[in-house]
Amino acid sequence: MKKPIFILPLALILCFMVSCQDKEAMAELNLQVVDARQAGMDPDRLARIPTRMREFVEEGRIAGAVMLLERRDAIVLLEAVGYQDLETKKPMHVDTIFRVASIAKPVTTIGIMMLQEEGRLAINVPLKRYLPEFDSLQVKGTDTPSRPVTIWGLMTHTSGFASERDIFKPSFLKKSLAEVVAIYAQSPLAYEPGTKFVYSSPGFDTLGRLIEVVSGKQYEAFIEERIFRPLGMKDSCFFVSPEKRGRLASFYRTEDGKLHKGAKPNSFAGDLQHEGRVFPAPAFGLYSTAPDLGAMLQMMLSGGTYNGRRILSQASVTAMTVDKVMDEKKPPWGLGWTVTRQAGTFGYPFASSRAYGHGGSTGVFVWTDPEKDLAGVFLIHQAGQESWHVRNIFMTMAATAIADY
Repeated sequence: MKKPIFILPLALILCFMVSCQDKEAMAELNLQVVDARQAGMDPDRLARIPTRMREFVEEGRIAGAVMLLERRDAIVLLEAVGYQDLETKKPMHVDTIFRVASIAKPVTTIGIMMLQEEGRLAINVPLKRYLPEFDSLQVKGTDTPSRPVTIWGLMTHTSGFASERDIFKPSFLKKSLAEVVAIYAQSPLAYEPGTKFVYSSPGFDTLGRLIEVVSGKQYEAFIEERIFRPLGMKDSCFFVSPEKRGRLASFYRTEDGKLHKGAKPNSFAGDLQHEGRVFPAPAFGLYSTAPDLGAMLQMMLSGGTYNGRRILSQASVTAMTVDKVMDEKKPPWGLGWTVTRQAGTFGYPFASSRAYGHGGSTGVFVWTDPEKDLAGVFLIHQAGQESWHVRNIFMTMAATAIADY
C-alpha cells in the first residue's frame, strides 16, 4: 500500500483554515488534499459529520473529540471539534494526544503475531513453555487446571486470568513489567481455562512480558521499533514525554447532566500516574493520536502492508480479525480485536459481519469494516453512555457518507 493521501471536501478545508496548528500538523504528516469523490465518498454527507459533532459540544454533551475516516487507502476526514480543555477553552487539534487505554491490546497482539511469523513462538502452546513462572498455576478454590493456559487463550480473554479489578493494584504502576507479571503468576486463575470469557487486562500485560522474553527487548522498545516507527506513529507511546504533555486532552465525566473535569475515581479512565511510573501497561497504557491510529488501521485494511512495506502477513491479519471464541454463550472475539458474528451488531446499524475494532475505558474507539473498505477513529476523554452515543452516531454517519460501493 502506498502512503495514504488526504481527501477533504471544501467545507472541511474551510474549517481547517481557522487553526494554524492543525495546518502545521497536516503539513508535517505530508497529507495531500484531493476530491473525496475519488474514494467513493459523498462530500456533502462527510461535511455533516463535524457539524453534528460541534452541536454535541455546544449542547454541553461532550467537551471535544477528534475524528478520522479512511477509505480506499485515503484519509477522507480528519477533524477536531470542541476543546482539549474546556475550562481554559484550549481548542482540540488533530494532533491532540489521548490516552487510548485498551487499544493497546491489539497493538500488543500485533507484536505477538510478528514473533509467531518469525518462528519465535507459537500461540497455541502452553504459556509456561515461554514463561516458566506460570508452571504452577492453580484455579481459585481448586487444584491444578485441567487444561493449560495458552497464548491463544490470553488473546481471546478465555485463559482463566482474572480481570484487572480483581488483581491489579495502582501500586503496580511503579513496578517493572517483569515484577507485575511475576505477581500474576502467583495468583490463582479465576476459572478453568477455556470455559468462560472474562475480559482480562492482566492477560495482555502477560503477553507484553512474553514479547520481552522472546524478543530480548523491553516491551515498549520492541513496539516502537517494530510497529510505531514503520507505521510513522510518531506520537504513540506508553510514557508521554514532558514536552508533549501539553497536547494531552483533559478528562471529563458527566454528572447530573453536566460535564465535570476529571475521571471518576477508580474508573481506569483517567491519565495514568506518570511520576515514577515504570510499568508500561501493555493492556491499557497506550497514548496516541488520530493520525497515528489511522496508520495502524490502514495497515490492517491493506492486509498487513503500509507504504509499500509488509508489517504483518495476510494470514495473521485474517486470524486476528475473525471470531476465535465461536461459542454463542460467549462474546465474539478475535485475537486481540473485538469482532462480530452478525451484520448490524457492531456499534452501528450498518456494520457488516466482517467489522472489527477495539475501544478503551477513556471513551475512545477504532474500527474497520473490510466489506466497506472503511476505517474510523473516534478519540475523546469521556467514558460513559454519552460518549458512546456520540461515537455511534459518528460511525453511522460515516457509513451513510459512502457513495460508491
